[in-house]
Amino acid sequence: PARREAEHRVAEVRLADILADAVIAVDEAQRILLFNRSAEQIFGYRAEEVLGQPLDLLLPPRLAEAHRQHTRNFAAAPETARLMGQRQAISGRRKDGREFPAEAGISKLTQAGQTTFIAILRDITERKQAEEEIRRSNIELNLAYESTLEGWGRALELRDQETEGHTQRVTAMTLRLAHVMNMNEAELAHIRRGALLHDIGKMGIPDSILFKPGPLTDAEWAVMRDHPVFAYELLL
Repeated sequence: PARREAEHRVAEVRLADILADAVIAVDEAQRILLFNRSAEQIFGYRAEEVLGQPLDLLLPPRLAEAHRQHTRNFAAAPETARLMGQRQAISGRRKDGREFPAEAGISKLTQAGQTTFIAILRDITERKQAEEEIRRSNIELNLAYESTLEGWGRALELRDQETEGHTQRVTAMTLRLAHVMNMNEAELAHIRRGALLHDIGKMGIPDSILFKPGPLTDAEWAVMRDHPVFAYELLL
């Protein structure tokens, strides 16, 4: 039996070593029993450095107690709840003390009265960095977009000084009305942009009509009423 158990143990280690994800097994006392090659690469420890050591070695100190409580709850859960579930976001700690984001799934194995917890963990540092870069790029793009829209509004008011401040007043009134209507943040952003540009089509109205001191003729009114069409064509 001892030989079969040893052979089984060797087979487990070999299987764990061919996996790209870190595989870490601990006993009920949270001592590390298995630490595959991917775990060595991710955490910076050699297996012989961590085997028999408490799992706290691989966790940020601020999260160690929460992990222990989670493990106790997991151990007490019904059998159907002890299977490998959806990966959860966690934080790990490398040998040099640096924290890193990870995803991990945990399962529980009980054999001959011995309980083992097995974690399959993936370092998601690069993914988080890419997500943060996309987030920053989106913020910068939105800021540039907003600046462009406001610039267009100011350009229109510089052209038509008779209505100076009109765009800002319309925008403020529109947003107050939208808040009363309980519109969400995404809707408010679009409404604000629309209000800022509501007269942008007047950029296409000839000066002779836009600045005419007297009443407009029917033909001139027809041109003036086309300013929403000009706006549509400009923004398309």
